[in-house]
Amino acid sequence: MKSRTWLTGPYVACELIANTTAGKPMMLPGGILKLAAVLICALTFTLVDLINERLGETDAQQVICVAFVANLLLVAYAHLAVQLSVSLIGVPPIYAVRREKERVAG
Repeated sequence: MKSRTWLTGPYVACELIANTTAGKPMMLPGGILKLAAVLICALTFTLVDLINERLGETDAQQVICVAFVANLLLVAYAHLAVQLSVSLIGVPPIYAVRREKERVAG
């Protein structure tokens, strides 16, 4: 495989993971509280530097645009999932599963 694929795939994946976990707090050893995206953002910066160095500025800009489009797709799908979600508050879990099965099965 070309180095472009090996660098682009992980970069786009890290971008999506970072944006998905951006608001999720996590406790690090030593009682340090950080947002989960902080750790993976460091990796995205390293990857984009490697992409810029190996592929050149023009290709690096294209990779960043691809990651941007992937993020837009993630946001659009997450928005759709929230809009189409079903409220199961107050329904015991076993009945919620049965209701969903009945709803899907018709």
